[in-house]
Amino acid sequence: MYAKVILTKHSKAIDMAFTYKVPEQLYNKLIVGQKVIVPFGMGSNLTEAFVVEITNATEQKRLKKIHQIVHGFYLTENQVAMIKWMK
Repeated sequence: MYAKVILTKHSKAIDMAFTYKVPEQLYNKLIVGQKVIVPFGMGSNLTEAFVVEITNATEQKRLKKIHQIVHGFYLTENQVAMIKWMK
């Protein structure tokens, strides 16, 4: 299982969705709109992101894993649709 996420605190130069592998222990817990912590960049610095899509397939071979879910903060379906449109 894979998730496409939008980073929350990075520049417009990387204004795109990134694909991460979902660890098995998060399979039944992760939902679209949820805030997560992901490793990003060469140093794999942990940063916040929002899940905008969950899929079972990807063509990418080497993916980092979602580090954890941030519980208690979710985007609505409409907010996720607006983020995708803005991207």
